[in-house]
Amino acid sequence: MLFKEAILAIRIVSTPLMIHALLVLFFIYYYLIDRQLLAFSICVFKNVFSPLVLVVLFSVLMKSDLGLWIGLACAPVFSLVICGLLVFRKCAKTNKDEFPFLLPHDNDKNTFICDFEINAENAVEMTRTAGSVLRAYGVSAKTQGLTSLFIEEIIQLIKEKNAAAKKRLMAECTIIVLLSGVQLIIRDPGKPFDITNVDERVASFRQYVISNLMIAQENKAYILTTGYNRLELLFAR
Repeated sequence: MLFKEAILAIRIVSTPLMIHALLVLFFIYYYLIDRQLLAFSICVFKNVFSPLVLVVLFSVLMKSDLGLWIGLACAPVFSLVICGLLVFRKCAKTNKDEFPFLLPHDNDKNTFICDFEINAENAVEMTRTAGSVLRAYGVSAKTQGLTSLFIEEIIQLIKEKNAAAKKRLMAECTIIVLLSGVQLIIRDPGKPFDITNVDERVASFRQYVISNLMIAQENKAYILTTGYNRLELLFAR
């Protein structure tokens, strides 16, 4: 008898596993895009509020142990509906098209992304392309020159650091033109090294140049992601 009840309980509770996974996914997503309040709300509804309320409600209504399992199974669905309404209400105040990812759709108009192989020719070509993109958006000549300089020197330094690599090394350069400035993001799967670390031992003249540029550059960040070096710089427009 107990074995049959356990099988039934597992079947009931396992039904909404996909919805539970979706809630976890949105929790991580909102946390990563600096929407901590929404992420916290999802966590509270999913793990505390919904299970507690629905377990008590269904147990009272059904007056059996089955109400416990049905309440636990309905909790993720209830949480998804409530959290979805919270996000939609937030988007309704600004732009409904941002639902549910809370990202403006017009951001792509100001974003330039280019994938390329790391070599001397592409380093020069990327500086020209970056200059053309920034010029089209009316960015100041000083910022154009500074961005192009960083791109060329960084790409050449990445090439230098991975000179022993036998395979082709690809990279991604992203330029985002904001109202307040220009954001430059460079990703490469080469040898991990923090290009923003000015205390690292200088092994070449190019690294010396980059080190001094980084000292002067206030808004910078290096992130070692899974298999990638990620460098972010922000220049005044």
